[in-house]
Amino acid sequence: MPTLKEVVKPLIPRELWDKIPRSFDIVGSRSGAIAIIEIPPELESYKFVIGEAIIKLNKHVKTVLRRIGGAREGEFRLYRYEALVPGPTEVIHKEGNYLIKVDPTKAYFSPRDQGDREDIARQVRPNEVILYPFAGVGPYAIAILKAQPLVRLVIAIELNEHAYYYMLDNIKLNRLEGKVLPLLGDAARLMGYSTTLIGLY
Repeated sequence: MPTLKEVVKPLIPRELWDKIPRSFDIVGSRSGAIAIIEIPPELESYKFVIGEAIIKLNKHVKTVLRRIGGAREGEFRLYRYEALVPGPTEVIHKEGNYLIKVDPTKAYFSPRDQGDREDIARQVRPNEVILYPFAGVGPYAIAILKAQPLVRLVIAIELNEHAYYYMLDNIKLNRLEGKVLPLLGDAARLMGYSTTLIGLY
């Protein structure tokens, strides 16, 4: 299969070839996915060409988003996006032996963190109670419980309401009811309450 660079080279001036992105993230599965790419300013005039090329190379990708700005912003630490190929932004992402439902425009999630999730999950022991602030849509909680089902409880705190409701969906999707206690609110305020709960378990 050709690479993105090979597909778009004939459509872009030679002097800009070194600016063509070499990689992009895919969030989702074969039933539907989003591609997320960073495109430098020099390729502004060719961003839609790049978006269409990604769709041609990846038949399961329905939406292409361009990440704008280098850092996450705002209260919920989200990236800003521009739709290069508009389409649905809510997907179900398969990772290992579990599923993550997410809309990356509303809640932070990175497939690049899978290795980190697996590393942390391997360190967890039976009967532990885990406090998980800034939980997002709950991927670390789910990875931990799939790797170590004998964990007593994961207390997952999230401020972003969109992420919180996706976390509720993900708990059900992975049949982890009763193993995750999701809390909606500010971690700074809920940490004390959570440590009290840990004492009860």
